[in-house]
Amino acid sequence: MKPWKVRLPLFFLFFSLLSLSSFFNLRLFHSQPATLAPTITLLPPKSLKAFSFGFSNLLADAYFIWTIQAFGIPGKTPAFSDLETVMTVIGELDPSEPGPFSVGSLIAYYQGGRPDLALKVLEIGMRLQPGEWTLPYEAGHYMRKAKRYSLASRLFEIAAHKEGAPSFIKRLQVDALKSSGDSRNAFLLWQEILHGATTDYEREVAGRHLYELKTELDREELEPLVEHYRRLFNRLPQSWNDMIAASLLSSPPLDYDGEPYILTQEGKIQSRKRFSWKR
Repeated sequence: MKPWKVRLPLFFLFFSLLSLSSFFNLRLFHSQPATLAPTITLLPPKSLKAFSFGFSNLLADAYFIWTIQAFGIPGKTPAFSDLETVMTVIGELDPSEPGPFSVGSLIAYYQGGRPDLALKVLEIGMRLQPGEWTLPYEAGHYMRKAKRYSLASRLFEIAAHKEGAPSFIKRLQVDALKSSGDSRNAFLLWQEILHGATTDYEREVAGRHLYELKTELDREELEPLVEHYRRLFNRLPQSWNDMIAASLLSSPPLDYDGEPYILTQEGKIQSRKRFSWKR
């Protein structure tokens, strides 16, 4: 008799017992008060692999479906700390599919309100599938929504360097970096994007960001000089020539296009261009 003909009935016997256990477990969830959080007890992945009789991918699918059902019961889900355990087991049983980790992170973030747990779930997948770009990209997305911009930028950077990753991830990386307050490095990254751009649209987007960032960085340097002039002469400068005459500047400061900035009567620095567009 062929080996698979022996293993297949044994697998279905184990699967039937597992399904029966899951049924009563789900019934238990429904019967418990909403204040109680059911817990999950799982065999170690190595033991589950042994009981799968060579069909560990099917067993992983079964656990995946059970996870969606169990954690989808409003108000009576298992403790969300158990989700990491379940996803670890699924990953060990079948490490080739990114889908369960994507869905697990969705459950953690939107059902559980746990961005930290969503990150842990995706990190399990990233460890098992180091070549997959979607998992660090999704992790970056959740961290950006959680306003952890520095971490989001690092995760987008990881995703952007994976084979097959779309070019827009690099733009998300630099946008998160800018949101973290690191405008100087954001400017340098936009320069990289501009140099590597292959379409007019990418060049236009990069150029606009570079224009805005240079204006922001120059303003940070120029406004203290304007204030210094005011303290020296007890008045605001009327033009850049006043600043040059006071030896605070050697020439009028220029924007990204090479045009002089506008110095207002209130001592504010303005660029000549305004962009009204979404990133």
